[in-house]
Amino acid sequence: MNLPNKKVAVLLATHNGINWIEEQVHSILEQRNVDIRLIISDDGSTDGTYPLVKQLAKTDARVTLLSDHSAVNGAGKNFYRLIRQADILDADFVAFADQDDIWLSNKLEYQTHTLIKRDVDATSGNVVAFWDDGQRAFINKAQPLKQLDYLFESAGPGCSFCVNRALFDELHDFVQKHTDENLPDLHDWLIYAYARAANYQWYIEQRPLLKYRQHLHNVVGVHKGFRASIKRLVTVKQRWYRNQVQLLSYLLLSYCQERKTSKSLMHRMVRLNFSDRFVLAFNVSKFRRERSHQLVLSLMLITYVF
Repeated sequence: MNLPNKKVAVLLATHNGINWIEEQVHSILEQRNVDIRLIISDDGSTDGTYPLVKQLAKTDARVTLLSDHSAVNGAGKNFYRLIRQADILDADFVAFADQDDIWLSNKLEYQTHTLIKRDVDATSGNVVAFWDDGQRAFINKAQPLKQLDYLFESAGPGCSFCVNRALFDELHDFVQKHTDENLPDLHDWLIYAYARAANYQWYIEQRPLLKYRQHLHNVVGVHKGFRASIKRLVTVKQRWYRNQVQLLSYLLLSYCQERKTSKSLMHRMVRLNFSDRFVLAFNVSKFRRERSHQLVLSLMLITYVF
């Protein structure tokens, strides 16, 4: 006897994505062996994206467009609007989608199977980045999880995230309690951080399940090459990275279910005085999944670059 397909709500944020949105929506709606509900929020597009997705919602019952399409000025805020307002009905799982990628046809079937088989609450995965000039790059984010890595990095691109209903419902309540200005700029980083702090189980899959498009308008994109390295250095020197880490530490202190040492380190990150920096530098193996990133972070902490 065949079991019914799992119901998956896909939250898609759009903004001036007319060049890519049709291909991406098609790749989502053509997912195999799952029941799809696609919910779209548009961030004040001016290039024809909004009329296009509005027409899609009229012609395909699986597609819903949020009535509020005012500009919120940022992908993170657009996803927070989706988390707050999307009616996911009786969905078993919730996935997140960018407007410009291409999903492999088995992405959600594979991910829902992974969540059930491994008895975890959330999954993300590696991706294959691609450029219009034909370049390809395998992006590996599947290093072993660390105790507090969620304060310093996400679990990969948010477009690879799929979570169960229980986690999404808690995340919805958490986001409802805070204004956008009091939440991190990057929604996917918050999703991962909240899940880990609240002791939900997260699995990062080695197998890439989507094509991760790279172009000039990526909000984050792949950190590849000299220009990307300079961009990262600027965000560090301007204290954006430190401010985001401190904000997450502050927001999640009361949710942290881990042992006292974790909360102690989170307190130190919020305070970040002279002695805190050296204690945190000594504990960088708990903060980043890659050894090279641990060494860089340690150096930044003790030299006040961070």
